Amino acid sequence: MNASAAQPKTMTESELQDLGQRAFRGLGLSAEHAKDVVDVLVLADLFGLSTHGLSHVESYGERLNVNGISKTPNITVKK
Repeated sequence: MNASAAQPKTMTESELQDLGQRAFRGLGLSAEHAKDVVDVLVLADLFGLSTHGLSHVESYGERLNVNGISKTPNITVKK
């Protein structure tokens, strides 16, 4: 067994932000959209909501790749 695999790596919030933004940029999101997505995912991790955090990048990537999630959303808010 690989000893390093058994030890979780601790990362700072800024390291998570950087890692997440690079991942989502690599999946085709704009810098702005990648930042928005990662802000929410890292916040979920910081609140202990790992079911909605950055650890799910692979799942989100799969959905982005089959157009299950739009890479270029056009979101509007109506009052």
